[in-house]
Amino acid sequence: MIVRLLSLLLSAALAADPLTWSEPLEATVEKEQWQDFYVDVADDDANLYFEVVANSASASALGLYVSEGELRPPAERLSPGAFLDYDETSMIASGSREEPKRKFSVVVSQCYVQPHTKYYLSVRGGKAEAVGYTVSAQRVPARIPLNGTVSGSLCDNRYLHYFWELPATPTLAGVRTTLRKTSGELDAFFMRYERCAGPIGTNLERVSVDGHGVASRSVALPRLGEELTAGRYYVSVKGQPELCGSYEISPMLVAISDMTLAQRSAAGRGAAPAAAAAAALAVAGGWLARRRRSPV
Repeated sequence: MIVRLLSLLLSAALAADPLTWSEPLEATVEKEQWQDFYVDVADDDANLYFEVVANSASASALGLYVSEGELRPPAERLSPGAFLDYDETSMIASGSREEPKRKFSVVVSQCYVQPHTKYYLSVRGGKAEAVGYTVSAQRVPARIPLNGTVSGSLCDNRYLHYFWELPATPTLAGVRTTLRKTSGELDAFFMRYERCAGPIGTNLERVSVDGHGVASRSVALPRLGEELTAGRYYVSVKGQPELCGSYEISPMLVAISDMTLAQRSAAGRGAAPAAAAAAALAVAGGWLARRRRSPV
């Protein structure tokens, strides 16, 4: 009876409020206290991006932690392995002198998302005073259609993972994947085959997009002398520490005959000749049409 009562009391103490995707919620956390939220995730086709904007000038106004499965008691939450990602210090300031703000964010990347799982976002108050804040949760779809474009944004040194897929090995076409910065700053993007994340040796390419003069960068596959294998190709975007950036990602089918060494170099600078673009569209249209007429 006593054990049952203690269990009920603990469950009540650990109650969390639901978050609705893309609907910001305003709240206040007391000094060194916890507030908990959750989202239910049905599938693994998206990144989970959580953001808190604190009404404070302090870089340590609050702490942000994301975990999965069961919500742990407060005494266990800061233990190693208790959370998937965390943000305890924010150098991303906004607002005004009269109304300063600090932005905190945590991410569960698509490759780590488990379907039919509850994810908890825990906000811990700082040591100074109670802090008001706005919290939001976003599903960032990971799939990019060939010859399509997706847009996104992220802050600090977080990662978001995307992918495009080839249902069969094309004989006359390759794929040029371009990341274009639309605002702010980013660090780099990585391309991998069939692996969402991993050590440096698993990268097909690492492409820096750091710097105000860098508008876009591209990766052309297959490399010279290689074949573009059917399967899933990941595009992982890494943010710039203490900054935010927005971007677009476009994987485009192009004619192999146009993917010469010189044009790949031009693609790396974000440029492509008009003739190559026209040929790419023709090849892309024919290849996709053939794939639609035949089962995968």
